[in-house]
Amino acid sequence: MQLSDMNTIVLSGTLQGPPQVHTLPGDNAPVCHMKLLSVRRFLNASCELEERPNLINLVLYKDKTQLAASLTTGDRIVVEGELTIRSTSRTTNSTTTEVTVQNLYQLSPQAGTIATNEVLNWG
Repeated sequence: MQLSDMNTIVLSGTLQGPPQVHTLPGDNAPVCHMKLLSVRRFLNASCELEERPNLINLVLYKDKTQLAASLTTGDRIVVEGELTIRSTSRTTNSTTTEVTVQNLYQLSPQAGTIATNEVLNWG
């Protein structure tokens, strides 16, 4: 029996800027781009707490874009998706790394809990 590769990522953080919704050329399918700020916390070699911010590109397609449009800058969210590396230029061989979102959950402001009336979930 051969095992399949698994490409699933779960991230939490703060939405940076409003979601940017537009349509794809050709088929006019909606697409939404967002940026998630997720801070990595760890103890360094001196046993001091260190923080490293990561700004992560998120992309949502088709019906998922409608729910993301209700989000605003500063919202705390959790996303589940697939890590994608794609070409951004045919001439320079540039690439970008992003998470293609499959599930998105908005967290309530109190203690980072998921607000059941605010869950944005496509399961």
